[in-house]
Amino acid sequence: MTHEQVTTGLVLPNAAVALLGRSGAIYSLSLIFMAVTSASSAELISISSIFTYDIYKTYLNSKASSRSSIFMSHACVVTINLAMAGFAVGLFYIGISMGYLYLLMGAIISSAVIPVTLTIMWKGQNVYAAAGSTVCGFCLALIAWLVTAHQKFGELTVESTGSDIPMLAGNVTALLSSVVLITIFALIFKLDDFDWNTLKEIQKDPDTEEEKK
Repeated sequence: MTHEQVTTGLVLPNAAVALLGRSGAIYSLSLIFMAVTSASSAELISISSIFTYDIYKTYLNSKASSRSSIFMSHACVVTINLAMAGFAVGLFYIGISMGYLYLLMGAIISSAVIPVTLTIMWKGQNVYAAAGSTVCGFCLALIAWLVTAHQKFGELTVESTGSDIPMLAGNVTALLSSVVLITIFALIFKLDDFDWNTLKEIQKDPDTEEEKK
């Protein structure tokens, strides 16, 4: 296999075909299809739920009925789906491979791992530490990633930014910087004292319950 084939994610189907022949190709295609559809479905539902109930119904239309909320949820799913499809096509045509995205994903989202974990497991986590450490960690990760690539190769290209050392610098910075940032934000803004019992007060949408009757 060539380097381009490896970075585009063709290792699995090639290995399956080599071991199982045509059946391996069918199995790998089915596996990839189910993985992609299930993962994208979960992402679409989570984004639409956050938009509908945390943004639309909270700030834009607090008196929205369940029917209008469902409509907004469906509209959000369609919009995000089209945006994802267009973005994926764009990445393909500019030469961004699956391997590049796998490595870059860590630098982009790893700064949220520890803040999210502490948010659901530690009542002392304050809002500034949760949000601020995530955003600042992301910025620091991008700086570490790009600066390392430029220092090592003297230029910023797909090849230089996609190499192992710059990606490692970005991923490690994203993951570990949040620990330092959370500590700083906790010292500046003090610890919170979240009451977990308030979660029990969350009620179902009364409009939805009324329509069911």
